[in-house]
Amino acid sequence: MKHPYLQQRFADIDAILVHGRSIVDSIVAASATKTADLPTQHYLGGYAVVAICGIYEDCIEKMFSIRAGKAGDADLEHFMEKTMDALFRNPDYAKIKGFLNRLNPTLGAALDAVVQHQHLSGLDSIVTTKNDIAHGKPSKVTLHDVEEYHKRALIVFDTLEGLIC
Repeated sequence: MKHPYLQQRFADIDAILVHGRSIVDSIVAASATKTADLPTQHYLGGYAVVAICGIYEDCIEKMFSIRAGKAGDADLEHFMEKTMDALFRNPDYAKIKGFLNRLNPTLGAALDAVVQHQHLSGLDSIVTTKNDIAHGKPSKVTLHDVEEYHKRALIVFDTLEGLIC
């Protein structure tokens, strides 16, 4: 990430993951079996996925606002910020690509040219798991799973920033 706001938000994700990992490590160190129980791992993974999905959503909204701000029109930038806030939820790959294509029909194809299935599946796994949790479905996601999903999803955000910021 190049934009300072995006750098900070992705540093927030790193902090969530580091803190979660330190909790798991503390539990393991105190455990007679030297393992963290699965319900605790699922709880921490669930928390992380919800928090990360919210940050992803925020960052995507911000990227579109940054793009609008390049026009030098404060009203346009404000409009984009409010429109994204009102309309953009659950930032899965298809939605991101759809919003890109609304901005410029060539941008979705440009994103597809870089992003591979493993990258979009990382992003979509974060979003799908967050939605499952929000709708009361039990989650089996662990912090390790979330870390892997996030690593795979990073290319989506780096590419998106390059395309629109």
